[in-house]
Amino acid sequence: ARRSLLAANLICLTSMVIWAAGLPAGNLIVPHMPPVALTAGRATLAALVLVPVWWAVEGTGALRSADWLRGAWVGFVALGLASVFVVIALALTDSVTVAIVTAVMPVAGIALECFADKRPFTMALALGLVLS
Repeated sequence: ARRSLLAANLICLTSMVIWAAGLPAGNLIVPHMPPVALTAGRATLAALVLVPVWWAVEGTGALRSADWLRGAWVGFVALGLASVFVVIALALTDSVTVAIVTAVMPVAGIALECFADKRPFTMALALGLVLS
């Protein structure tokens, strides 16, 4: 149990570092690429990395039993639209302003999850939100 907790925390740390590096990188790419194309590229790259990791961790059964249509819809609403707006904001402002705004994005994600999946808002979820 302790090893899996360490692995989970390291995965979270890695994702935060990658997300933090994405804003300055996006700021450099925005003048050379349209926001929608940049967002599509980022989402494709994320899928190419995350789906094999998911398969390695949970196996083929998890991929086959996943509700892909619902996942695509929630991903489009929660991540896709937000990513497009982040890239547009990078084009219109600077990465510091966008970083401040994106710090609020976990609140929107948790609200969507609680609403769409009828997930109860527990103390553990509140703590995770504060830590994010």
